Amino acid sequence: MRHLSVEEVWKLAEGIHSRMVDTSEFALLLDQSVWGEQAFSLGNFIPHLKRSIDAELSYPIIVVRHRIDNEYFVLDGMHRLAKHLAYGLKYISVIELPEDCNDIVVVGDQYET
Repeated sequence: MRHLSVEEVWKLAEGIHSRMVDTSEFALLLDQSVWGEQAFSLGNFIPHLKRSIDAELSYPIIVVRHRIDNEYFVLDGMHRLAKHLAYGLKYISVIELPEDCNDIVVVGDQYET
């Protein structure tokens, strides 16, 4: 596993053109734990709600596909994706990193304190 910062992930994405992807491609994420949370409480939900509301939708999300099930894994942009899904937007701008990047784990998110 490679542990990279969000900034390093964006450097990997440089030069890769974004494309529009149907948000239904991310349906599996609706049933998965995200942001490292086991279960949401109001205390840990509200900060994510605020970040999702404030998310700037002009930036694409950065994804890579899992080796096993070929599903998208979001490396950066989960709050932007949440906002798209909450607002019922059909498409989202995506930068897909190559397959050799599916060992990346993003660390040091600005949300962490």
